[in-house]
Amino acid sequence: MTDDVIIGRAKRVAFCAWGVALVLGLSSGAARYAGRDMLADVLFALVWCAGGVFVICWFVLAISTLILIASRFTHPHDK
Repeated sequence: MTDDVIIGRAKRVAFCAWGVALVLGLSSGAARYAGRDMLADVLFALVWCAGGVFVICWFVLAISTLILIASRFTHPHDK
């Protein structure tokens, strides 16, 4: 896999994780409002998991981007 492919895939996964965290967070709030505290706690734990995936994807993006920039500077004639 090239760096461009890794960056593209990490962007897609990060966006999906952000969307999932948003939906789960709203669902957790709705469950808490409806008095379903146990369900709200489970959904909130899943929000943290989705947030963790989001953060990991951004670390992958940052590292891949730095590698890509470094390789462009060390090999300026290669495309």
